[in-house]
Amino acid sequence: MCFIYELFVPKRSNRVHSIRHLILSRSSMPSPWWRDKLLRLTILVSVAVLSLHLRWKMIGGKLPVFNRFDNPASVSKFPTRHLTYNYLLAVNAWLLLFPQYLCCDWTMSTIPLVNNFWDIRNFATIAVYISLFYILKTILRSNNEMKITLLMAISLVVIPFIPASNLLFPVGFVVAERVLYIPSLGFCMLVARGWSLLFERRYSRNWAILGIIFVIIIGACKIVRRNADWQDEYTLYRSSLSVNQRNGKLFNNMGRVLEFLNRQEEALKHYENSRRIEPNDIRSYLNIGRVLTYLHRYKEAEEIYRKAQTLLPGPEIQLQQEIHVTPSHLQLFLSLASLISQNQSRLEEADALYREALILRADFTKAYLSRADVLLRLNKSKEAEAMYYRALEYDDSNPDLYFNLGVVLMDQGRNTEAIEFFNKALDLEPDHEKSLEFSAVLMHSSDIPNHKNLAKMRLEKILDGGKETERIYINLGLLSVNNQNFLSAEKWFRKALQKHSTSREALFNLALLLSEQHKQAEAIFYLNTLLQHYPGHISGLLLFADIHVNYLKNLESAEKIVSSRTWKKNHNNCRNCVIKGY
Repeated sequence: MCFIYELFVPKRSNRVHSIRHLILSRSSMPSPWWRDKLLRLTILVSVAVLSLHLRWKMIGGKLPVFNRFDNPASVSKFPTRHLTYNYLLAVNAWLLLFPQYLCCDWTMSTIPLVNNFWDIRNFATIAVYISLFYILKTILRSNNEMKITLLMAISLVVIPFIPASNLLFPVGFVVAERVLYIPSLGFCMLVARGWSLLFERRYSRNWAILGIIFVIIIGACKIVRRNADWQDEYTLYRSSLSVNQRNGKLFNNMGRVLEFLNRQEEALKHYENSRRIEPNDIRSYLNIGRVLTYLHRYKEAEEIYRKAQTLLPGPEIQLQQEIHVTPSHLQLFLSLASLISQNQSRLEEADALYREALILRADFTKAYLSRADVLLRLNKSKEAEAMYYRALEYDDSNPDLYFNLGVVLMDQGRNTEAIEFFNKALDLEPDHEKSLEFSAVLMHSSDIPNHKNLAKMRLEKILDGGKETERIYINLGLLSVNNQNFLSAEKWFRKALQKHSTSREALFNLALLLSEQHKQAEAIFYLNTLLQHYPGHISGLLLFADIHVNYLKNLESAEKIVSSRTWKKNHNNCRNCVIKGY
């Protein structure tokens, strides 16, 4: 637009005279005016080319791939494709002329395809081209001032719209109101020029004034009303559905909002409507299955996922056309496998689904993570470890991957390696809470002096971040016990109980600590609470019996504690027998 303005709008000189002077003059040097203009044009072209180059680099040197739901006409054949593309010009022109029915999403089946030349909507397309022809004709016949105004106006309407018109390449939408922002400037210029012509005529001046007042009032009311529609996602999708019942994506989006509002049954109805409109769209099935799973209707959820599986192309086609495997296809395998894996007896079946997803997309890291979890439940720790390593090949900047791998190594007793992976996770995300906690636990159990101080620092860092949990307080208490700081340990255990009054570990460790500090009365109180909630807690029973023997000197009560808890192993009773002198 700046290039056209610079090229056609004269500044302080007659453009034709300057060009004639440049051609006829014997001097090889152009005039200063022309040199300045060439410089400005060169800068504009250079900036435009550089911007296009940077944009091309940003999208990876290739055009994005859209599916048939984003822009149905783009996958249609002649004449449907070309007739629909041309009809969309009329739709956009009508949105400029009469923006009454607005919608946040015009994709999918919002606008039915124009399948043949006999469709009555082709008259709208013809009307658009006739209007453009008439405007161009008017431009050519106008005087210089009028010509420049109309030329800039029509340029603002047409040129910014070309990238969104499917003329250069298919776009990922049918109609998008946002691409009309700049064209609307040119449209306003055309309206303003037309209004000024009416105003200049005496017999139409009053009508022009009334007309512009009417347009301004109606436009202001529409703006206020539309602002209310954009108040939040719920009002936005509600307003869109009031004018557009042919777009399954809108029903899906409204369902998502209702899910977030915990209105699951209403969300399910919207997802069902989406599936009714677009029965081949897997996303609707995924959403329905997720809600049914949340509602514990597992059998129905699995049936929905199985139906979605029938919509997928065969494995041979998928392997040959891997580029067409969409995220929805892959998510289907994950959702179904996750549902099945809730049944311990069907873990192998879930594992097979994860393997199938990885065949379709070898770089699908979510599938590696989920499959590793299933393998761990199948006690296949080594295979799970291999899955995490494979995932790291495709995503080495994910702190969760390093953390999960560290947990697997920790379960295998490879604590040194586990700490290394926890540290790598913290290098990527210094506030990664789980890595801070698990590494601190391992460092606490290590024999390296510096590790114990580092463990305390990491646990305190979690607290500084506002994550005050029972587990953190317990681990800090254990660290304090290990450092012989019993007052601090008691403080941490009591804080853990403030977070969770029936915490098994906090109750036992506090009772043990109090017992070792010869505060048996307090220890008995916490042991009673512990055994009231966890009557089979063996360490608690042992400590309780020990207090009765050594502090209360009541051997019968100690024996009764042991025998009354259905805990009658020989080595536990043996201790009492030795004390009694049997």
